[in-house]
Amino acid sequence: SGAVRRSFLSSLECEPDMTVNISFTNGKEAVVVTDSRMSTENRQTDCGTKLASFANTGKYHGAIITAGSSSDGYHIFSAMTPDKHETLDAFVDSLQNVQSQVADQKDIAWLQLQIRESAKKSVLLPEDQRNSFLSSERGRISQEYDAYKKQGKDRQVLFIATAYDLPREEVRVFAFDGIERVEIFFPYMLSGSGKDGADLHFTTMLQGIDLKSLPLHELAYHTMNAFAESTVNHGVGGTP
Repeated sequence: SGAVRRSFLSSLECEPDMTVNISFTNGKEAVVVTDSRMSTENRQTDCGTKLASFANTGKYHGAIITAGSSSDGYHIFSAMTPDKHETLDAFVDSLQNVQSQVADQKDIAWLQLQIRESAKKSVLLPEDQRNSFLSSERGRISQEYDAYKKQGKDRQVLFIATAYDLPREEVRVFAFDGIERVEIFFPYMLSGSGKDGADLHFTTMLQGIDLKSLPLHELAYHTMNAFAESTVNHGVGGTP
């Protein structure tokens, strides 16, 4: 629905990763750029792979970029099988389904961790108090899980897929996470904590210009300059 799509797109405003991803198209050609900064649970690296290409000969071809989680990126890049999907929509849907499963696995892991911690604490109690304690812990975990799910948007890893759809003779851009996917109809799509600096370039340098008329070399010029300006945000960097 329109409300759901607006909610999804508004969530991009607080994309937390210290990185930037840019997709810029004139409708027939596109430039996609990201950096090499990736994160794990407690570590960060500047030599990660966040972009992968895909193609179904005669149907569609393009690239996908991830917001910065190494584990989520690995799952999606490993699951890309364009030859098994006749249309670009079906291919993107297949990837969103994979990311949804990854998100579900994270939820299960969170619940299992809470249950294990409660079991450890119960060992310290007298035997006649353990059942009562575990019962109250189940209630606490249930409440915390509800809050955990409500904050799910903040934990979702965003992917941007940019591809040329041969049957439709146009470039199409999709954004998806573990909850949903939407098609983006604006010429450029930004994500990451560096998006503010990148957006500043686009909004100031391209005012009044018909973006669909820009040739490929100008798409590349503005994309790389927007990437450079994204580094004004603290912590954003890495090699494009």
